[in-house]
Amino acid sequence: MINFIDKVKLPNGQIEKLDRLEKLYLIAKELHKKSAVQFAIFGKPSAPVYQPIIDAKIRYWQSIDNQRPIVYGELQGEEAYRERMAKALTRQYQVPVETSSVTFTSGGRIAIQAASYLIRSLFKDKMVVTTNLYYPDHTGISYSSDNAHSLLLVDVESDMSALTAEKLTETLNGIDRDKIGAFIFCDPNNPMGNVVGKQQWQKIIPILEQYPNSVILLDEAYAEMVFDKLHVSLYSLASEQLRKRIILLRSGTKGFSASGERMAILVTANSEFNNKIVEYHAANLVHAPKSAQYAYTCAMEQFCEQGQLKLAAFYKPMVRQVETLLKETGFAVKQANYVERQATFYVMADFSGFYGATLPQALRDIYVSENKIVVENNVDLAMYLLFKYRLALMPMYFFGAKLDSGLLRITCSFESQSEVTHLSNVLHDMQADIESASMNTVMHS
Repeated sequence: MINFIDKVKLPNGQIEKLDRLEKLYLIAKELHKKSAVQFAIFGKPSAPVYQPIIDAKIRYWQSIDNQRPIVYGELQGEEAYRERMAKALTRQYQVPVETSSVTFTSGGRIAIQAASYLIRSLFKDKMVVTTNLYYPDHTGISYSSDNAHSLLLVDVESDMSALTAEKLTETLNGIDRDKIGAFIFCDPNNPMGNVVGKQQWQKIIPILEQYPNSVILLDEAYAEMVFDKLHVSLYSLASEQLRKRIILLRSGTKGFSASGERMAILVTANSEFNNKIVEYHAANLVHAPKSAQYAYTCAMEQFCEQGQLKLAAFYKPMVRQVETLLKETGFAVKQANYVERQATFYVMADFSGFYGATLPQALRDIYVSENKIVVENNVDLAMYLLFKYRLALMPMYFFGAKLDSGLLRITCSFESQSEVTHLSNVLHDMQADIESASMNTVMHS
């Protein structure tokens, strides 16, 4: 369905062939030039960059012979780095990882797209099972609806909980097993900030074993960002046979605060899967930069329990502050089972109180539809808060939420306490505006 942000006028006639998230970012960025906007659309890390990455980058460039060129490398990544990365993963996951299983990619997003290409190529016309809510790229949609997977969604939106064996079983009941081509699990979850945990994975594994011809994409881009305890991975708990069907994704973007360096890996012991991954990545980017491969390898070699706990200690207080603010102002998620987030730096908020509010004229001017006057849906809601309060939040409709959902995602990665204070002031202003509008309605009635 083409609507809302698909049909807005972009600033200065900028690139039309962008996804919805990128369009929203461009609009927020243009507004920021006129008056400050608190950016929280994308998952922008704010923790200091992981020091081993800096040290490795310096060592790499100091080792370069400036009398010779830097030549192209291996499509899958330099073998020496892949061998070292495999050893680092073996230590972290406590299961054997072979050098041939590791492919370096230029960031997590291209890694997901490569895995999506693999699924479309090998499992055409079969269904993909994932949770709803989900990360948009997991749907397999690029710019053409022809690329979309047929999704079978495990409902977690109704209570904002983590994936469970019970919910997965309910979703799969009555579906021919031969129709399932892939499972996609994001753990820790983006956008919900929860984790599956060892107990549930152990219950889910026997279910997955009933689908021996399916592939499993395990997106662990936020594995370093679990609060209070170490992340327990399906990759570690799975049998050797089940691991052969898993494609593991790790990224240096969030946990290592190196989003601009575009560092990630895909890991699979299945050579056919690997060939498709390399085919896609090589066709688009040839290979990941050698310096990024080296830096990410060094970072993964040195990452340990102490590093994860330090990172959790950085983001957890920010997340808890925002959760408290949302409760104070009445914007906390209303679901009875919604609990404090266990990982990442995302918090969900419910701004459904703004439905029916009149759109600012500046917002109405960029909508192609001249009939759009009030907040009618989840995307209108995000745009309204952006133009009215200069607060850039992510509409959960992009993540699979219902169109009438009041849910928006707040990224709690602040660079200073003043940003938290500003957010607090804005939320209290919003609360006051809703109460005032409600009072006026009562008086007029």
